[in-house]
Amino acid sequence: YALTISSFIIFNLSVWEKIKLDFFLVPMLLLLSILMASRIKYEKLPQFKLSKNRKNNFSLLFVFVSLLVIAYFKGKGIFPVTITIVFHGLIRWLINLIRHRSETADVSIYD
Repeated sequence: YALTISSFIIFNLSVWEKIKLDFFLVPMLLLLSILMASRIKYEKLPQFKLSKNRKNNFSLLFVFVSLLVIAYFKGKGIFPVTITIVFHGLIRWLINLIRHRSETADVSIYD
C-alpha cells in the first residue's frame, strides 16, 4: 500500500510537476488505510513456470505486461500497476462475498 501512495506522488510530479489529482489523494489514503486493516487477501506472485493452470498463466502475463509498462513509462507506470492490483483484490473480494451470500441464500430456500 505504501508503494501505491508513493507511486501516486511520483506519477503526479512526473506528469504535471505538482500534485494535480489532490481530490483523489484523501479518498485513496482512506481506502488504503481500511484495506491495510482488513482481511482481504491478495494473490501471491505467480510461480514462474508455464503450466496448464490458466490462473497462473494470466498472473504471469500480468506481471510481464506490468514490467513492460513500468520500463516503458519509467516512474509513471508504477502507480497504474499498483492501483490496478489494489482494485483487482477489492473487486475479487466483493465478487466472492456476493457469491457466498447467494450460495447461502440458495441453501436456505431449499431447506
